[in-house]
Amino acid sequence: MKKGIRYALGEILIVIVGITIAFSMNKCADQKKDDSLKQQYLENIKSDIEIDKTNLKSISQSIGKKIETLNNVLPLINMDNPEKRKKMNTIYSVFTSADFFPKDVTYQTMINSGDFKLIDDFDLKAAIETHYSNYKIMLKD
Repeated sequence: MKKGIRYALGEILIVIVGITIAFSMNKCADQKKDDSLKQQYLENIKSDIEIDKTNLKSISQSIGKKIETLNNVLPLINMDNPEKRKKMNTIYSVFTSADFFPKDVTYQTMINSGDFKLIDDFDLKAAIETHYSNYKIMLKD
């Protein structure tokens, strides 16, 4: 009878150790998957920000050209210069708008899916949130 109890306890111990190892391996696999997903999100956010940076530079150059056009045309408004009509025609380019549409799909996906919690660095998380909240302020203006 003593041998039977020892055998049963041994079997239970083996099962408990096996289950513990399986849970540990599963947790390790989940952690690896989460780390991979986090890295992909961060790379996509970096790419989105680079695209936004390029778009903002283009819009800034466009605004600079409009300011230059206005600086050339404004002095001619109250003058009778033969080139006035020709230069006044260039003023129409000033009235085209240069809209900025931020690329925030990755950020919105992270927020909506709950994957934003994957970023465990508080400073990085705060920087990302601040960056995208600034877009909202820019779009209002």
